[in-house]
Amino acid sequence: VTGILGFADSEPMPLRWGEVIPLLLLQGNNNNNNNTVSNATDHHYHTMILSHPLRRYTDAPAMVPELVELGNALRQWMDRRPERIAVVISSDLSHTHLADGPYGYSPASSQFDSAVGQWAQNPIQNANQLLGVATLLQNQAQSCGYTGLVTLHGILDKDKTNSPFNLRSTVWANRNATYYGMMVATFEVVNFSTTTQTT
Repeated sequence: VTGILGFADSEPMPLRWGEVIPLLLLQGNNNNNNNTVSNATDHHYHTMILSHPLRRYTDAPAMVPELVELGNALRQWMDRRPERIAVVISSDLSHTHLADGPYGYSPASSQFDSAVGQWAQNPIQNANQLLGVATLLQNQAQSCGYTGLVTLHGILDKDKTNSPFNLRSTVWANRNATYYGMMVATFEVVNFSTTTQTT
């Protein structure tokens, strides 16, 4: 990848913190004191960045079926690949934890983050926490990362793909230190012949 162009391929599209921070962590740049992303030639893996349309801010609940379908299609594509694949979803949770925050306060904020955390503990068994409870709270919670998590659910949902597997999940943190919530979780997919870790 040499870059991403936008505006009729006339201008480069800058990467923001949602892409840069995970890329830094994936590259293992813990000793990189200048905090910059290395050139693509400095690592031994390929990167594909997928973004969701701007309507995720206004129509996220209505997008759920298509996002699950997208995740299913991505999973089927990954299952056909010979490479080991990691999926990183960079997503903030509710943005309405503080009254003096940019989006104000909503009592839905804690409920939303809790529902997403319950889903992450066991995505298949607790699917309704993400696809039902969190969906109903999304408009008040204003999570910009909700659509990424729904896509991830489609990737992890064995019932919609042709590849049965076991799933081990760990929620490392689910908190808000400021007006928005954050969660760190890992999902280890164990196929019959391979093991893949999704973070």
